[in-house]
Amino acid sequence: MNITYASSENWLCQSLVTNYSIELILRYLKAFGPATISDIHWSGLTKISKVIEDLRLQLNTFHDKDG
Repeated sequence: MNITYASSENWLCQSLVTNYSIELILRYLKAFGPATISDIHWSGLTKISKVIEDLRLQLNTFHDKDG
């Protein structure tokens, strides 16, 4: 049996970074925040850092003693 894998972005021929992904991340943060970008990777979204950077002015940032 030959199995072929493809990314969602490749299969759909479009980027998954959309307003929908912004809403999903905001919902996650409201429910489980504060959170790191690594905490959000469960969603399967790509380019999460870019989405977070776009949201930077809407988010509160916390730092611990390690930065």
